[in-house]
Amino acid sequence: MNALEGEKAPSAAQYLVISTLTQVPVPVLVGAVDPATSVGVALRAGILADPATDAGVVQQRGVQLVEAARLVTSWLGADALGRADLLARLRRMVSRHAYAPRAGQRTAEQVRAMMARLGLGDPDAPIEDIAGLIESLGVPVELSDRLPEGLHGVTVHDQSRGSWEAAVVIRVHDRWARQRYTLAHELCHVLYQDSAMVFINDRDTEQSQVDVERRAEHFARHFLVPSSQARRIWNSYRGRGESRALCEFMLYFGISRQAAVITLRDLGLVDQEQAERLHAANVAAMMNEAGLGHIWSELNEAQHEPSASVWLLQASLELFEQGLVPVAAVASILDADEAETAASLADRGWLATQHASAAQAQREQTEPGSPL
Repeated sequence: MNALEGEKAPSAAQYLVISTLTQVPVPVLVGAVDPATSVGVALRAGILADPATDAGVVQQRGVQLVEAARLVTSWLGADALGRADLLARLRRMVSRHAYAPRAGQRTAEQVRAMMARLGLGDPDAPIEDIAGLIESLGVPVELSDRLPEGLHGVTVHDQSRGSWEAAVVIRVHDRWARQRYTLAHELCHVLYQDSAMVFINDRDTEQSQVDVERRAEHFARHFLVPSSQARRIWNSYRGRGESRALCEFMLYFGISRQAAVITLRDLGLVDQEQAERLHAANVAAMMNEAGLGHIWSELNEAQHEPSASVWLLQASLELFEQGLVPVAAVASILDADEAETAASLADRGWLATQHASAAQAQREQTEPGSPL
């Protein structure tokens, strides 16, 4: 349009300035990518959520993490390629079965089998670090105190750069087992590259009749608790009494009472009357009676501190030390004030190290024989 009207199109540098001011990716500005694929554009346009609401704030945080991950991975080379390759391998395991619950179960089984072939664990053993697994795929995970009660997690994804990029934000005040289940649910959305820009996991998700949500729910249950192992473990515990067996089962797989009872009922390991009785029991009381209360309390209390993406933070600090990313990038990943972050880094000696690295690089460039 500019050319037809005799106007000169903006230069590359001008596009970069416009992108910085508007927070709209350059590919969207130049028309190479449909604005509808940019979650940042959609949020700013008010298409997804009101930025003033809790959901809007969390979604915007997801956008910030996606953008931070882009910056960090642009410097990581082989590490970034390794994460992308692992994600691609696991994505080849997704089931395209037309019945969503069956697709979720098959995908969980096949992903576990692929992880075992890749040396990432026993296909039947409990998944210990789900957040670490998701981050190993190049998707940042943040434990946040911004999510209100009832909003368990959010996955934000963006395709404005031509690839499916995502970030996951989990409610830090949820119980340990609830966090694990939410993470497993969100992992399914990542593996399937589901099309919605934002997936909100709230109190209604478990009863959702939307296929992608039903698929993710069944994936989460079977990923956390493989059916064959569920039978074996339950049968090994059941002689200790119904309540204690349930407590042991929950701790072994790292799942909530609700997820445990649903699994046992669906497998025919408890009848409806037993399921209702176990659903009605107080978890803390059951754990205390079984002598496991201290373990249950420690697991829940350990997860109540907000935490930045471990992978992104570690990588950004290493890049900052080398002078490759600004302090603003580290502050963004920490969700902290830039000046306070700079002061904190200075107190820990990071700024001095960075300046020394930059000075060394400058000396190397100006030494005799340097190509510059």
